[in-house]
Amino acid sequence: TFRLAQGEIYISPLDLNIEQGKVELPFKPMVRFGTPVFDEQGQKRGIVLLNYLGRNLLDLIQDVSSVAHGQTMLLNSDGYWLKHPDEKQEWGFMFDEGYGRSFARQNPQVWRQMRASFSGQLQTGAGIYTFTTLKPLETTNNANSADVSYFWKIVTFITAEELAAYSQGLLRNLFLLGVGLLTLAAVVYWFLAQTVTRRKLYQEQLFS
Repeated sequence: TFRLAQGEIYISPLDLNIEQGKVELPFKPMVRFGTPVFDEQGQKRGIVLLNYLGRNLLDLIQDVSSVAHGQTMLLNSDGYWLKHPDEKQEWGFMFDEGYGRSFARQNPQVWRQMRASFSGQLQTGAGIYTFTTLKPLETTNNANSADVSYFWKIVTFITAEELAAYSQGLLRNLFLLGVGLLTLAAVVYWFLAQTVTRRKLYQEQLFS
């Protein structure tokens, strides 16, 4: 954050809060916002760091996922679940024993195809994955360039059994699935943009 120019904002990846070297219980997902502070002469005097409770974002995804068919998941750029229908699968990267709790390791071929495309649909023997990519650190044009490779994948999954039940209106349902996913992605981007805007206003109020 201290390396940034005036008006620039650093946004951290989404992970779990750590206290005294251990993951805080109950889990507290956090996003950190940082911006440098300048005096009236334009000299950099320090930084402001704000912790934002990421549970609000994850709950938002849960609330609006009803517009999409199937199971909704949120993956980080390493293929770990940030949001999963089974909470026990989430946050594997935060724990030594969580190495295997990863979409990338449980579905390596599907993950390779997802990483290679910004969005799309993949049909497998298990069902259909529909996905799109979000780059939360690019919500502002001045995010820390060291972190621009960080992304999320919003994924919905319809099992083969569910697809069979949709057989009469399959094309219509697949279309609705894609529309729902794009709606969900748009809501997440709006939420992040609003959060960044509020942080800018708070910083201006603190140091005006």
